[in-house]
Amino acid sequence: MGSFWNETDVEYYNKKSKCYIRQLSEYKHGQLNETVNGVKSYEECLDDHSGLFLAYRAYQKYAAHHPEEKPLPRMNMTKDQLFFMSYAQGMCFVGSDEQWLGNVNGTYANGNLRILNAIKNTEEFAKAFNCKKGDYMVPDERCGLWE
Repeated sequence: MGSFWNETDVEYYNKKSKCYIRQLSEYKHGQLNETVNGVKSYEECLDDHSGLFLAYRAYQKYAAHHPEEKPLPRMNMTKDQLFFMSYAQGMCFVGSDEQWLGNVNGTYANGNLRILNAIKNTEEFAKAFNCKKGDYMVPDERCGLWE
C-alpha cells in the first residue's frame, strides 16, 4: 500500500517532530536535574496534541449548535477555559521522583509534561487564557502538527 503523504507532508512532519523533540528535551525535573528523552517520547506527545486538537474542534462544533449551554456556576471561567481545564485533569500526575525518572527514561513523558506540551502548542489555549508572546505558555515556535 502506497503512502498518502507527499514529500511536502513528510518534510513538514519531520520538522514538527524535531521541534517536539527539542521542546521535550528541555523539560527538567527541578530536584533531580534530569531531562526528558525527547526522542523516545515525542510521538506520544504528538498524539496527545492531535487528540487535543480534534477534541477541541469537536467541542467547538457542539458548542456552535448548543448556544444555550451555560458555563458552570461560580467557576468564573469561560467555556473554552473549562474545556482545557477538563483536558488537563485527565492526565494530572502526582508521583515520586522514581516514577518521574521511570517516565523520563521510557517511551512516555509523565502526564503533567504531556499536558503542558500539548496545550503550549495549541493557539486556542493561549487565546482562552489571554497568554501573550513571551509568556511561558507561548513558545517561540509551536510544534503541533495542526495549525
